[in-house]
Amino acid sequence: MSKDGDHHYVPQFHLRRWADTAGYVTQWGRIKHNGKLTRKAVAPAATGYVPGLYALEHVPADKVHLVEERVFGFVDDKAAPILEKMVVQGAKSLSIEERYWWAVYLNAALLRVPHVVASISKRIEEMQQKILSEPDADFDAAKGSAPERNLLEWAQNHAPSALANSGMEILSKMIGERRPIERLLSFWWTVRDVRNSSRPLMLGDDPLERIGDLYRPKCLINLPISPGHAFFATNTRSVADNIAQMPDRRVVNATNISTISTAKKFVYGDADPSFVDRYLLRTE
Repeated sequence: MSKDGDHHYVPQFHLRRWADTAGYVTQWGRIKHNGKLTRKAVAPAATGYVPGLYALEHVPADKVHLVEERVFGFVDDKAAPILEKMVVQGAKSLSIEERYWWAVYLNAALLRVPHVVASISKRIEEMQQKILSEPDADFDAAKGSAPERNLLEWAQNHAPSALANSGMEILSKMIGERRPIERLLSFWWTVRDVRNSSRPLMLGDDPLERIGDLYRPKCLINLPISPGHAFFATNTRSVADNIAQMPDRRVVNATNISTISTAKKFVYGDADPSFVDRYLLRTE
């Protein structure tokens, strides 16, 4: 179990598919000051998280972790049995409801990683700064003797929670946004069983890969769901056919290169060290 406040952007239930019999996964990373490749065994609870990543500010203590628990925790609880089902029975076995919650999970996977959370928060903050600092005749007429010069200053002094948590509020709403979920539901879904490959699939700390625009042809979603299974979704029949016909070894190699190349800090799973070293991001 993770410590209170450790907000996981790599869901533990998903990463556990890569765990050994002792419950540990192999984590690959780099030493920051020299870029040397590292490998160590870690528990899923001890990696793929940022303390307070989705924390709310200026709220009672029992509400600080509300987004982690009631948004991402809820989505993960829905997705966990669906992942297990697809590993055993494939994507075609899913019910309409299961497809819906898996689409929500895919959408959440795109949004919950730290660099996207930071980007959304920054955009919302900049928008607030711009809009609320502009002259407002209604505010000027209503403020009376209040010392605040604009709505931004008033919000900072009287509604800090609403101001500070706008980014998390927007993020929470984006998770269940109708348009991307309906788009994902319209895609062809498949699970490739690649257990006959000589190498297993890996999972990265930015686990879902999207190639192309979600709303344009030839978009491809790729998400490893176990060392021997990869989930694919696409809106183009020819792409779906190519994935279905691709040899296992090629699926694994292409997916692992992409997984390692797009990882921000860590990748997980069994691999040749030279292969990981070739593609894992080198820090400056």
